[in-house]
Amino acid sequence: MPVAAVVFAALATSQSTIAMPPVAVRSAAAVAFAALAASQSINIDWSGGSPKLDIPQPVRPEAIAEPTEEERHAELLQQALEINTLDIPEKEKMRMFQSTREALKEELREKEEERAREEELRSATRLVERANELAARASELQAQRAAELAATRDDEDDDEPEPERIDLRRIQAQVDADGRVHTAAGVRETQERYDAWKAANPDVPRGSMKATLKRLGAQLPPGTDNEAALRAALDAELSRVPVKTLRGLLFERGGSCTGCSERAEFEAAVVKSLANPLVGRHALPLFVYDRPLFPMTTSGLNLYEPRYKLLCRKVLKADQIFGFVVGSAGIGTLAKIKTWRFANDDARDGNCEMKVVGLRRFRLGRAWEDGNNLHYADVSFFNDTDASETEAVDSVALVKQSLKLHYALTSTAEQTELIDELGDTPTARDTGYAMSMWLAAACVSAHKACRPHASKLLAGTSTVARLRKVVEVQSALVDKKFKRRG
Repeated sequence: MPVAAVVFAALATSQSTIAMPPVAVRSAAAVAFAALAASQSINIDWSGGSPKLDIPQPVRPEAIAEPTEEERHAELLQQALEINTLDIPEKEKMRMFQSTREALKEELREKEEERAREEELRSATRLVERANELAARASELQAQRAAELAATRDDEDDDEPEPERIDLRRIQAQVDADGRVHTAAGVRETQERYDAWKAANPDVPRGSMKATLKRLGAQLPPGTDNEAALRAALDAELSRVPVKTLRGLLFERGGSCTGCSERAEFEAAVVKSLANPLVGRHALPLFVYDRPLFPMTTSGLNLYEPRYKLLCRKVLKADQIFGFVVGSAGIGTLAKIKTWRFANDDARDGNCEMKVVGLRRFRLGRAWEDGNNLHYADVSFFNDTDASETEAVDSVALVKQSLKLHYALTSTAEQTELIDELGDTPTARDTGYAMSMWLAAACVSAHKACRPHASKLLAGTSTVARLRKVVEVQSALVDKKFKRRG
């Protein structure tokens, strides 16, 4: 097979397996052409997981001092004098002289070509070395990125030594579907611990255990419907995290541990609190923006500031949730990452491009800033308080009115753009809270007249009042639109 075909086949394979950088591909291609020009064979070494090109070094003869230009002219003159002394016709002397001169020119041309080939070979060797360096660097970056994404969450702010991690797979393998430990495993103490745990906490739902494991950045065990496996994973994770994290989990569930001083007491209190609904979030990392994220809607973000790129990497290692805060209003929304990617596949320092969906609203509590200028806060969730049948009927009528005004104010293309930006409208059956949030977000995004009311629309606790404000702004815009036409 021709040398170039071998090299390009290697390049095509390397691009599909290790994502070789373009500059490395270009360098390796240059190597192929240089090697062809030098008439050298190329060896490809795949043992290291990435293609490594190797051009064998030619065996060069010992260096011989080449004659100078003056010496060559003197040699040619000497041969001409010798030819002139011969007793032959003049034409024959002239032919011999020309033949000698052509032979000398051919010798000089061959030496020039040999020097050119050696220079090409040296250039090809340098390119091979550079291509190998780039391929090795690409492999290192890929391995580094995989390690960063698979690593557990950072504990830079915690000075407590991390306890030894429990082997969850080994524990799970000892527990059958009924939550009983195999007697062959010889772990009677573990069985007794599970029995006591289950007796003390009979009402802990599986969903709360799953949510807590995700909150702590732990992987769910295989077969997540197996309560015993979830209990084993939760027990292991709670024994690993710092005590201050246990206090934070208690805060999030509205639990308490009055008079607790031992770690085991905090762990027991956390487990007991899992029967309660979530009421807040401890140490929530915050992203500050000039426009709110409404619940039930989506938003695209391109995080390029160093502190927010750090935020992205941190939350991806945990449950992919952070706080989306509007300026200094003291109100925000939990943002859940739906899709994400790093620019140029650089997980270490690339911009974090993501799409998020709004979940619940919160009020800021205690807030602080770390050494990377990243803001954190303890937050408390809140909901709308509409409950009466009259308010429910009013919300249905207001949703219908707002939708009519929305369609009157926006073209088909604008409506499509809003759906791409905010996500699909809630189902027709949901004519209350969810629709009020989507319509408020659409009003803020599409109409400047609605933006001064954005914070109040997000912070309000009445679905009916929110819809009325949206309808009020929309009606004013419709009146202005038709007056212009008139």
